[in-house]
Order: sequence, then C-alpha cells, then structure tokens
Amino acid sequence: MEKKQYLLISTDYSGYYKNYNIYENLIEEYYHINGKKQGIYKKYYEDGYIEIEATYIDNKLNGEYKSYHDNGK
Repeated sequence: MEKKQYLLISTDYSGYYKNYNIYENLIEEYYHINGKKQGIYKKYYEDGYIEIEATYIDNKLNGEYKSYHDNGK
C-alpha cells in the first residue's frame, strides 16, 4: 500500500501533491490548481532517481518531457 500526502489549500483541490511508496520513498510530486496539474511534475524510481520530469499547464503536457533510465541518465 502506498502512502500519499496531500496539502489541500481549498475546496478547489489546489495544493502540493506528494506520493510515497510503502517504504516511504517519494515516487511523484506536483502541484494542483483547481484540480489540474500545474508546473513541474516529477516521478521517481524506487531508488530515488528521477524517472520522468515534465511541465503541465491546466493538466496538459506543455513543453519538454524528459524520461530517464533507471540509472539516473
């Protein structure tokens, strides 16, 4: 079971989202504004290396999408 942490600022579902695995390692993080992904999204491998880094505006991919190998490169 994964641990999830939410900081909700209002009923519009705005705030910073962090998702953890069962070992309490961070596996993804991003902002929500009015229920939509906004800004930089990061997803991590279980060992902590970044798996995906992307930018979202209104829940849509905007700009560069970077995918990394599990060795961090």
